[in-house]
Amino acid sequence: MPEDLGLCIRPLDPNDLPVLLEMVAELAVYEGRKHLIQVSEQDLAASLFGDNPVAEALLGEIGHEAVSYMIFYPTYKSYFGRRGVWMEDLYVREAVRGKGVGQAMMSYLAYLARQRDYCQIEWFISRKNGSAYRAYTSMGAKAQDDELLFNLTGPALTKLAKQHD
Repeated sequence: MPEDLGLCIRPLDPNDLPVLLEMVAELAVYEGRKHLIQVSEQDLAASLFGDNPVAEALLGEIGHEAVSYMIFYPTYKSYFGRRGVWMEDLYVREAVRGKGVGQAMMSYLAYLARQRDYCQIEWFISRKNGSAYRAYTSMGAKAQDDELLFNLTGPALTKLAKQHD
């Protein structure tokens, strides 16, 4: 378990931005999406610590070494009339995978969600990521097979926006 590893989970600090950027890139490689990376340290700083932050981040450390991160932000669930939280990223470095770090990070987010009276946590995973599927279902999470994730970006986003001009 993570306690045996000496895992410490804490809010990300602006000084952690270089290691966060490094791990975001590692996640992109792991998911086969390296070609999508456009984010810079300045982008992360503005998004997480700027005048109008849009997300929060947690860092998991063993000793003083970063081993995991999580980025999340509030959503609104009209059916519940309350906020929820969207977990954008949860990444655990390969050296500590399978040792409970991911579950500890999820547990911490669940704790924050309850403290903030959020009604649920949502996220998506790649269908190819069987180990993540098994880990999340073992925590009691349920896959929403009746929903599809849609994405509008790049030229399609520009084309649709031009219809409003």
